[in-house]
Amino acid sequence: MVGVVGLQPQIGALSLVFAPAVGALVVPLAGMLSDRYGRVIIYRSFASFQLLVAFPVWWVLSRGNVASSLVVMSIALGAGVWGMFGAQAALLPELFGARHRYIGVALAREVSAVIAGGVAPLIGAGIIARTTSLYGGIKEAAMLSWVPLATYLSLLTVITLITTCYTPEPRGRDLDDLRDAGQEAGI
Repeated sequence: MVGVVGLQPQIGALSLVFAPAVGALVVPLAGMLSDRYGRVIIYRSFASFQLLVAFPVWWVLSRGNVASSLVVMSIALGAGVWGMFGAQAALLPELFGARHRYIGVALAREVSAVIAGGVAPLIGAGIIARTTSLYGGIKEAAMLSWVPLATYLSLLTVITLITTCYTPEPRGRDLDDLRDAGQEAGI
């Protein structure tokens, strides 16, 4: 938002103030929906939402409009990402039996954090650098990076969606059960 599009540095920080405000509403809503309809379907629904908004959000961010950027960041982070967190808070502990719960949740969260969060800024910077170099370093060409950036986000989201197709529904499990949800479901 700052280096490529040219927005003021405080706009990025400001968007990280508005997004949690949306997230503060969405996280408990996602949790309540997952209690009612199931963990996996709600998690998958928010991932589908993230997939739907990936290209429009990155396109809007590439335009450099302050108000639009604040709105789409709030929607993408506050609803898409934190909606998944709201369902994930119940999903992950219920997937693992009492014997493996701590290590299972820790591994699931930390490995995915490295893939989707830890290296994502490096990959994003690489995408922007590569796109800029392909178009002769012209600043406008760097703004074309939104397509591969949205594609990268979409790829990660599709992996998430595919994974949910193989994830057993753990809602209502006995949390004292030593077996993992997959063992209980016969997977």
